[in-house]
Amino acid sequence: MIGKDYSKQFINFVISYAINFFVSLFRYYDENMFHYEIFMKKIRVLPYTKWAAPSFWAIKMKSLAVLLIALMIIGFGEELLLLSDLGSAPWAVLSQGIALKGGFSVGWASFLISGVVMLMWLPLKLKIGFGTVLNIIVIAFCFGLTTYFILPPESLFFRNLFAVGEFYCLESARRFI
Repeated sequence: MIGKDYSKQFINFVISYAINFFVSLFRYYDENMFHYEIFMKKIRVLPYTKWAAPSFWAIKMKSLAVLLIALMIIGFGEELLLLSDLGSAPWAVLSQGIALKGGFSVGWASFLISGVVMLMWLPLKLKIGFGTVLNIIVIAFCFGLTTYFILPPESLFFRNLFAVGEFYCLESARRFI
């Protein structure tokens, strides 16, 4: 009988704590929204990096090298997660589904999807740059290459190792770009 009373008290405590938390969160949001909007309006320019190209189609060796390395790491990492069979990124899930239905590799599916998406940019009058084209080609190539040379692991330990490897690949590539 005493255990039931404590469980009811604990549930009431958790519910009241959650309600108080959300009420204070909404109060903070209402009071500070004006400051947040002003702060967000100030950040309209992309950060400049030392290896950035001066225009969309300018090719500098340093920016090309950094871009290629980062895109290869991203393609390799995404495929590691796909091979681990413990989850996938949304873009990779779409590529995998189209590859299974179409009867070709995930790399080709990624290439086709990215190409179609890039073609959809044209009516929107978005600028397509050299990095965008390389993104399509290099990531799709690394998708297919990783699938061809690396077999999916069977033990749970190595599947987890692949998933952790994907995380480290993506984080290291994001530091480049």
